[in-house]
Amino acid sequence: MRNFLLTLLFIPFIALGQSSGDGIDINLDFKGTTAGENDITRVQINDTIILALNISDLSEAYDVTYIHTDVEYNTAAYTLLDPVWMNPNGSSHQNNSFEWSDTKWSPTPNYDKNDLWAQWSVGGGSYNQVNGWNVGHYTTQDTGAFAGDYIELHFIVKDADVANYEEAINVTMAKVDDNINNHTHAVGTVRAHPVQSIS
Repeated sequence: MRNFLLTLLFIPFIALGQSSGDGIDINLDFKGTTAGENDITRVQINDTIILALNISDLSEAYDVTYIHTDVEYNTAAYTLLDPVWMNPNGSSHQNNSFEWSDTKWSPTPNYDKNDLWAQWSVGGGSYNQVNGWNVGHYTTQDTGAFAGDYIELHFIVKDADVANYEEAINVTMAKVDDNINNHTHAVGTVRAHPVQSIS
């Protein structure tokens, strides 16, 4: 039974929302564990899982030179370690991160949950004080365009009670800019796809 619960815990929740199509897709990508396990169904308590935030630039008109992404997680299920910055185009990005304790996102029903810029920018969702949840805030900026894995988040698995940890790691919002062309990717064009949450 315990193995079955562990299997359920680590099956990623696939976002039902659509791809941006011609904008930016942000994927919460399971990369394996620090011990080399690549099958998410075989992850165990005390393993350190590696999740990458991966950006796909599907826009033909604009690039990505800046991204701000927030990721919330349940502190009873996971412990977050320091971020690992990937610098996907090989140059030296300007990276920044901080964390809010006892904070959880409340999405607005007025927009798709995976419409990450709408959820934040148009009076949509909000952060509220909720014990047992933390939010990591990550920004990356460069003078040139970038895409691919831009940060890895390492989590130590603490608990496998899947009934209590639905969407225990969740991308809540994102803002993406092309600073070269003075453009912010619009509402509806910054989406979590294909994976927004891990349970």
